[in-house]
Amino acid sequence: MDAARHLFAMRGYENTSIAQIVSRSGGSLATFYKFFGGKDGVLIALCEDDPDNGPARHAQLCAEIADPRTLLTTLGEALVRKLTDPQLIPIAQVMIGRSLCDARFGSMIEERFGLYLATTLSRRFRDWMDEGVIREDDPTELADMYLAILLYQPHLRAIHHSNRPPPTPEVVRQRIERFLRLIGLDAQDAAPTPAP
Repeated sequence: MDAARHLFAMRGYENTSIAQIVSRSGGSLATFYKFFGGKDGVLIALCEDDPDNGPARHAQLCAEIADPRTLLTTLGEALVRKLTDPQLIPIAQVMIGRSLCDARFGSMIEERFGLYLATTLSRRFRDWMDEGVIREDDPTELADMYLAILLYQPHLRAIHHSNRPPPTPEVVRQRIERFLRLIGLDAQDAAPTPAP
């Protein structure tokens, strides 16, 4: 996958062939097709290839952390770290470009990455409302708002090839704090947030 990551970043998705990826990696075409099925498959695998901060880890955080303040802070910081990782930005740019050019690919990416996390968060917001921990609101809207305040700037930076620095951890925490106040969790309700 390192070969694909490098070639996509240097040459672009459209200008990289499967043969080039296989040649650079030292594998075989048969193995490549068996594991990835094609270039789109390796592109998706690049996004999932992070056991410490990928979709599987985000799902694990959502399942394991009960406290809303702790979960939303930990998850938010992890998402922004992932999306502002200099090695991931070229892959994000390729994925955005592919999604714009191929609606089928865009729908698959939305389902695989966006909808899953939004649906999981929506369920957590509903649970917290049922428990009286946060104020009543539309849980789907809350999930969308939460993700938007965190993902908007990193996605724009990727789309525009911006040289602006990513948001600092302090800015990310401030955005999360504003959201927490919106849903009725004031600073005095704070539980200590563990380091990721």
